[in-house]
Amino acid sequence: MDNIKKRLQADAALVRKIYLDKPFPKANVAIIELHLTNGTVIGTAATSRGGTKSPTPKPNARSEGGHFQPIVDDYLRDKDAEYKALFALAETLETINPKIIQGKLYLYTERQPCRSCSEIIRQFEKIFADIRL
Repeated sequence: MDNIKKRLQADAALVRKIYLDKPFPKANVAIIELHLTNGTVIGTAATSRGGTKSPTPKPNARSEGGHFQPIVDDYLRDKDAEYKALFALAETLETINPKIIQGKLYLYTERQPCRSCSEIIRQFEKIFADIRL
């Protein structure tokens, strides 16, 4: 577990350097590694910025054909890194045989997930019940 955490922290630092070029606490970076039980590892990353400042674009809300529905927490949190990373992973998982979508998901984020991102995590767990966070 410590090796995974160190790797995800290093990945976050690299994403921060490439896409944000600003020190923490400016913006947020989220890194995901999904270890499927068949041995496949899927990774994704996102920042809380838009356009070219994130490797993952802003997702569509469920009401617009997306996987999850963000909630308003002071303001609409549709650019949050955790939301974007989980959406990108869900998009990838759509292309995989559902019978093999079992495993363990490691989520590293530089900040504590807000209420909206915690709700996105809950929605992800409901859709992909055979993946443990």
